[in-house]
Amino acid sequence: MDALEAACDAVWRGARLYSCSQSVFFATVGGRALGTSRAITAMIRSITGCRVEIAGKPSQHALGTAARRLRLRRRDLAVVGDDPELEVPMARQGGALAIAVGTGIGTAGAFARLPGARRPDLFLPGVSELLDLCAGPGEGSLTHP
Repeated sequence: MDALEAACDAVWRGARLYSCSQSVFFATVGGRALGTSRAITAMIRSITGCRVEIAGKPSQHALGTAARRLRLRRRDLAVVGDDPELEVPMARQGGALAIAVGTGIGTAGAFARLPGARRPDLFLPGVSELLDLCAGPGEGSLTHP
């Protein structure tokens, strides 16, 4: 509680509130777990009325940072993830290749139920299939249109 109170005090003094993610759940070895960043920022927002800025997935800030660090254009990146609310929208908004894997929060059905413009470019049952695809028959196995 001391840390939460200090965060509220900082916001009241003009600090901006950042969150790594606003995901409801994360995948863990034991199943899904509550998204702690979302829970913490929800409390601070409800007390202070401030706006939260997402610095991680699915923000374009995070995608742009990755592109700059890799010295690539956003459209030359592939964003891989297991949550229909995070990685696919991030990739779509930034023009990157959206690859969904079914090893976490999202299932094949969850990704298939998304509206056409929000569906991934590629769905794979797991990350191991992605590794197999990357090591495929030759260079350029994963090219973005």
